[in-house]
Amino acid sequence: MVKVQQKKEIASFYNKFYIDSFKISVDCSLFTKISIPENFTIIDSDSGEEISNFKRNSIALQYKHTTIYLVKFRRILNKMHFDKVMFLFSSKVADKDYLFGIKKHHVVEVIEFVKSKGYIQYENINELLKNAFLTDVDIKHDFCFSEKDRNNVKKYYKDMKNRFNGKNEEDCKIYDNKIKGLGLQTYHRDRSSISKPFFKYYDKTIELLKKEHEFYNSLPDQLQREISNNFIIRFEFTIKNKKFFDKFGLSNAFLDVAEVLYEKWREIARELIRINFEPKIKAKRNMDKLTPIEKILSLYMYRDIQEQNKRPQDIKEEYQRIQEDKKSRYRVGILFDRIYSKFTSQPENIRKISDYNEMITKFDRIFMFE
Repeated sequence: MVKVQQKKEIASFYNKFYIDSFKISVDCSLFTKISIPENFTIIDSDSGEEISNFKRNSIALQYKHTTIYLVKFRRILNKMHFDKVMFLFSSKVADKDYLFGIKKHHVVEVIEFVKSKGYIQYENINELLKNAFLTDVDIKHDFCFSEKDRNNVKKYYKDMKNRFNGKNEEDCKIYDNKIKGLGLQTYHRDRSSISKPFFKYYDKTIELLKKEHEFYNSLPDQLQREISNNFIIRFEFTIKNKKFFDKFGLSNAFLDVAEVLYEKWREIARELIRINFEPKIKAKRNMDKLTPIEKILSLYMYRDIQEQNKRPQDIKEEYQRIQEDKKSRYRVGILFDRIYSKFTSQPENIRKISDYNEMITKFDRIFMFE
């Protein structure tokens, strides 16, 4: 039985939503001085800059065990231009509290650090926070499994891919390798839209355990043990731009986003999942050459005979009674006899189908399909 591990103490970050990263922008008029060189100005005339281009054109500031990216951002709209100072950083700025996401005081610390480097000056940081707005917000949710669950998670990802709604199956990718571990991703982060939303499930344990990962080595010993002794899966989705915020009835003001409750993030996560995937389990293919209707009837038969202790003849009559005419009742009777013959001759295969669908149903519940 798959069971999501629940722990207290340091591992209380599991099964909660936290802000993992974002771009945060503040209008230039709110600063008393800005000393960002002109070659670190990004000009945008439409819908925002891709994160990869953003990083390439930014000032990269080393902060603790991570990087803060800083630019001056100019949006041109209807011959008018709007200048902003924009920062990009992740929850790694929280250092040992990294897995608990970005909080208000972390943003204050980052802005004050950038000020100490001489790139910005201001009088009242609270005014900056009240007028700070977000784009490219990554929201994360961590699950804890044991290593023995890895194979079932892989099977579940394959089932998810079979349910993918996209026209191009390459827009839903499963990977399993030594570098990235086991994961599933839909679409592309930089091109994410409401109709084609990016999100991913990925192996957070293998990411943090990389030998070259200086950040992991900076974490408290207890947290390192927690990570290394478990199979931690991270679910991450992106609130890309203002259209996303409007769609889900949210403000993109930093102080408002910081107060969003678990239930709202869960609602958004489930909606994005529903957009990308069919919610219902598809019958498993190539299981002893059973047709789809035979598989469905087999599961009902297995349940009724094994769990409810019904006689086969009673079950057959139940199926026949709901048919509209004599001819249909006859056909259903023939179909039932054929299914029952397969059921009694190979019950272990029906059990496999039942166990498989039970496993998928449990993972659906864990990963917020339900």
